[in-house]
Amino acid sequence: MNQAPLDPGFFDREKNLVNLANSLLAHFDVKPFHPSLPAADAVLGKHKKVAVFLFDGMGELVLADHPKQYPYIISHKIATLYSMNPATTVAATNAFLSGRYPSETGWLGWSEYFSDLKEAVDVFPNRDSGTGKKIPGPNIMEGRFPYQNLADLINAAGHKAKASFEAPLRDGKGPKSLHQFVSQATDFFKKEQGEFLYSYWTKPDSLLHKYGTHSWIIPFYIRRIQRSIKAFVKKNPDVLLLVIADHGLINVKYQDVAAIPEIADCLAGPIVLEPRTPSFYIKKGMESAFEEGFISHFGDKAYLMSKAEVVKSGYFGPGKMSPEVQDLFGDYVALMRGTTCLYDSRSKTHLSFHKGHHAGGTPKERLILLSAYNV
Repeated sequence: MNQAPLDPGFFDREKNLVNLANSLLAHFDVKPFHPSLPAADAVLGKHKKVAVFLFDGMGELVLADHPKQYPYIISHKIATLYSMNPATTVAATNAFLSGRYPSETGWLGWSEYFSDLKEAVDVFPNRDSGTGKKIPGPNIMEGRFPYQNLADLINAAGHKAKASFEAPLRDGKGPKSLHQFVSQATDFFKKEQGEFLYSYWTKPDSLLHKYGTHSWIIPFYIRRIQRSIKAFVKKNPDVLLLVIADHGLINVKYQDVAAIPEIADCLAGPIVLEPRTPSFYIKKGMESAFEEGFISHFGDKAYLMSKAEVVKSGYFGPGKMSPEVQDLFGDYVALMRGTTCLYDSRSKTHLSFHKGHHAGGTPKERLILLSAYNV
């Protein structure tokens, strides 16, 4: 396939969320899985208490849309990081929490295919990707691809650590408001003698999905986040705070591949992973026809890779990818470079269209600002 090559940043192994996670592991006496992040190592120093706040979707170039409104966050920047491939919450947050790449964790994207079930599953909510119906029983992905998160590993090393998630996620005991976000984090360090805290908040991602990147509500809400960061820093001067995102978002448009016979006639199953990193299952013998049809329609808007190219290049991360992980995605993966999201209305009756989305190949989706406080 004759295509413009990917930027080398897609294969960065020195300045990404996994590197940051491994800095934290090493700091708390856990043997790291991968190289650490020098910028983080420098500020961690001899700090005994460390908090990481992850605000979903608050990428560096989302902040750059209104730089004068977030001076406190931007002035505390210590590094620009890359998200994971794809730049999406499933891949990025699980990579950070595990200290390992998506190629190792298996958490690749929102929708993954389980060949033994003959079903594509939205892995976070554990529902059928096509119909949107909840799948009964335990979460399939958590059962098949479990891992110890940073807090588990740090606790096992003899420190007191906690991973907190906005309610009602996980155990439902996390904060329900930004006020509680700050107060629960403060209580962990002051009342529980905590040493490491990871705290996750779903916004501004959910707002960016709903309203897009140009809505007035985005800077309004991020200013609230900024005030919450200030409040925590003031109340906890002995805690090093690191603030990150998992990705950014851009405004998007949707295209139904069912309306493109050159592509639709080649498909053997549902599109999985992400609308901006779609993965395709192809009918046997129609690979060349699919490549030709896809590139003729999206050659200037996407980068198409065969499964063999994905695995060989280490697109989802370095190292050997297990057969079980390879089985979760299709014969081809496309990285969308423009603003298009792809879907197939023939296999997806549960449709939701967002004004803003992520997981594609633009810098606004991929770049993350790492800021540090109480250094």
